[in-house]
Amino acid sequence: MGGAVKNMRWALIGLLLAVSLAQSQAVYNYFPPPGITYTTAGGMALGSTTAQGAGTFNAQGLYINGVPVGTGSGSVTSVSVVTANGLSGTVASPATTPAITLSPTFTGIVYSTGSAFQAAVATNFPVLNQNTTGNAATATLAATATAAASAPTPCGSGQAAQGINASFNAIGCITPFSVVNESANTVFSGPASGTAALPAFRPLVPADLPLSTPMTFSGANTFTADNTFTGATTMTPSAGVGLAVNGNASNDAIDITNGAGHYSQITGSSTAGSSFGLHVVAGTNSSDVAFRVTNRAGTSNYFSVGGDGSVSITDSAGGGPYQVGYLGTPLNSQSLPYTLLPSDRGKTVELSGSSGTVTIPSGVFSAGDVVTILAFSGTTAYTIAPAGGVTLYWAIGNLTTGSRTLTSVGLATILCVNSTTFVISGSGIT
Repeated sequence: MGGAVKNMRWALIGLLLAVSLAQSQAVYNYFPPPGITYTTAGGMALGSTTAQGAGTFNAQGLYINGVPVGTGSGSVTSVSVVTANGLSGTVASPATTPAITLSPTFTGIVYSTGSAFQAAVATNFPVLNQNTTGNAATATLAATATAAASAPTPCGSGQAAQGINASFNAIGCITPFSVVNESANTVFSGPASGTAALPAFRPLVPADLPLSTPMTFSGANTFTADNTFTGATTMTPSAGVGLAVNGNASNDAIDITNGAGHYSQITGSSTAGSSFGLHVVAGTNSSDVAFRVTNRAGTSNYFSVGGDGSVSITDSAGGGPYQVGYLGTPLNSQSLPYTLLPSDRGKTVELSGSSGTVTIPSGVFSAGDVVTILAFSGTTAYTIAPAGGVTLYWAIGNLTTGSRTLTSVGLATILCVNSTTFVISGSGIT
């Protein structure tokens, strides 16, 4: 009985303790400790990350009486990169938050050996499954490699190949049309003589012109070097000169020969009045020249026939032109003052009207030139004066020089001794 009572007592005490603990847990669940909260999902959230009071547990760790519990420690204080296996590198902030940058130590295509990186070489490339030799780094066509083993056969100079065979030999050699600069007055043609050959640029030769048949030339045509014309030749200019024959100091403009000697001959018909040996049709006045012979420079007219039938000649010193077969002394009326001109040679200068002076110029006339001066006014006297540098002698038996006066009705003849010396004579001179 006493033992049973004792056991009942301890059971009651245990029951009271359980009830008390259950109540305490309920109170605790309702009032959690500071810094700890419960979520709706039944979890627990820690308090402030900065609260480190006595007996607290926050997101940074476990602190007991303000001292962290379970924090780690070690001996690494800096980070670096070792240059190896084809790589090198640099480290920024090696003692705090390292930032590592890697770079290769070579230039080229990257090749991996399995344990390191290096620049690829020819033997690192795979063999290609093509009609090639070598590999991707040194690939060449097999036909090219074969042809390179022997010297190829090219085309001749100035020729081009239409193709190349597997041995690199030229196929179908041709001479192409040249588009580069060529010499003047050349044509693209076959050889000038001999057997057939490839065409090329060369000068024309007489055999190139089919002159065995009559030919017609229209417009302006220029022939140089030696040319032979056979048969009838008609020239019809569209403008300008129909036929111009130009010679020079060493080449004749026209050379007509009989095979043994040189001569020029124009022969008309043997029937009288049926042909012309030379027929020149000129204009209607002296300025329309029918025929003219000049010096090579074309600066002097030695002989000319005007369209009016007048014939004139000029001497080698430039004197003239002198009328040939003309027996008069044409009158040339002039008002004063007047200076004598080369065209006054052989003429009579007629003075009329008011008084004035006739001047004899220097360096204009040549020895033998003669000019006649006529005064025919009846009331006025005139002066004949030498220009500066000219000496005028009066033919009266002495060496009187200077200007002369020609009366109102007088006739004076002036003869040129040289370009600066003249003699005057006549009637009515004082």
